[in-house]
Amino acid sequence: MPDIDADPRNVPLADPRLVALWRQWLVARGSRLMPSRRAIDPTGMPQTLPHLFVYDYDRAADRFFCRLAGEEINIGAGTNCTRRHLEEIFPPHIVAALRERYGRVVHAPTLAHMHGVIYMVNDVRVPGERLLLPLSEDGITATGLIGGAVYHRPATLPSGVLADEPVVAASFPGLPPAGWMPPDSTPKEPGM
Repeated sequence: MPDIDADPRNVPLADPRLVALWRQWLVARGSRLMPSRRAIDPTGMPQTLPHLFVYDYDRAADRFFCRLAGEEINIGAGTNCTRRHLEEIFPPHIVAALRERYGRVVHAPTLAHMHGVIYMVNDVRVPGERLLLPLSEDGITATGLIGGAVYHRPATLPSGVLADEPVVAASFPGLPPAGWMPPDSTPKEPGM
């Protein structure tokens, strides 16, 4: 169910790497509601790649399988996430929260935008931002998701709180109408 007060055409993304992912997703979908995984062009967002993750969703089994996770995602999770099911990557209490968020993205379908304090390995909490976007082979039914997460972490990962920001705020505003593009829809990354 989308957030009533949110407009999916005005996602308040702060990090340019997530803006590049958002624009790439919009361009890739064309006139469809959602793009396929193969339609996403990673070469159009090279600085986003370390922050990127892609999950396939098996509706029959109600399971998420990590197809790809960038270096920063693996550092944040404390393990290599690629080619593993969600339950093989994270402890049960984290899996429950992720399944709820990821499930909402693929079932609604909707995008999800999160910002604030994000939990990492060793219970470290750092400021960060996430964007989750559904993927679909037929443009109608979500079969997975692509996401990006940017963590503002120190060089080492001590235990404890590193940020005095609010706990992560999540928004699920739905999806912009099929074919909608912002005025400047060219995918761009910092320095491009």
